[in-house]
Amino acid sequence: MPAVTGNIQEAHSLKAIEQRRLLLRRVVAVARAVQQMKKGLKAVLFLGVPADKLPGDVRRFFKGVAGQLKRQSTDKVLDYIERLERLIKQDLDLVIHYSEMDLEQVDEIDLPDDTLNLLREFKRRAQTSVSLRMLLQKRGVSVPEPAVSLPVEKIRERLDDLETKEKIQRKKAVEQMRLMQEDLTRMMKEPGYTEEMKKVFSTVIAGLERDLKAIASGISLDKLPFSFEQVDNPRAKQPVDYIDPAAKPIVEKTAEQASEPQQEGFFKRLIRWLNTPWSVTWERIKRERRR
Repeated sequence: MPAVTGNIQEAHSLKAIEQRRLLLRRVVAVARAVQQMKKGLKAVLFLGVPADKLPGDVRRFFKGVAGQLKRQSTDKVLDYIERLERLIKQDLDLVIHYSEMDLEQVDEIDLPDDTLNLLREFKRRAQTSVSLRMLLQKRGVSVPEPAVSLPVEKIRERLDDLETKEKIQRKKAVEQMRLMQEDLTRMMKEPGYTEEMKKVFSTVIAGLERDLKAIASGISLDKLPFSFEQVDNPRAKQPVDYIDPAAKPIVEKTAEQASEPQQEGFFKRLIRWLNTPWSVTWERIKRERRR
């Protein structure tokens, strides 16, 4: 591999790819937030609707979730519905507020993790509550009125707006992915990169192509394990759409665990590799990451 002095152009190209990846990550984060809000608010509208009045596809989804929770006793289900809907009521106004955000300048939007977590949990709580209500109806148990006072027309208005925003964000994600493919394809034709690096570029291009086909098929972005995320974090798990009352509570990280260094991202490793001597192999860079 060339030394640092001979790698200035290549380093700039890789840094440009890293910037595009960061923008893509932001676009995807915003798109997923929009989807979380849309699914959560839609589920809230279903809280007081009898199971036989729900649309068929919605009924099948919530019945499937309810099946995962059927081992719970009726008393526990009633208690859990009460606690869930108290939290839903607490966060509803905030979620509606977030749904009104201007998302046009997505490159200037950096949603903090606590906001994304709030939206994700709001959706899961709402979907779980609807599912538990269906479970009680199946048991022939009288279902209590929702603890949430629903501004129905306001929610429907927000859902219409979120539908439009979701389409826009999906389109932006596709545009950024195609631009990244074009950049990497161009870089593969340049003489300054080793064959080993070009193989890595080819792997990323192929992964992006799989993602594009999945998006074209209509898959929800919050269900798609994007290739750049899998490369950066191969152990990442897909989120679950419901909350299990019997699940173990989440244990907060200790101060020592929280201070542990974060794993280095894939593209940052590429840039670091490019700026190392010829003798340093890509395998060595990967081994250093695992330490």
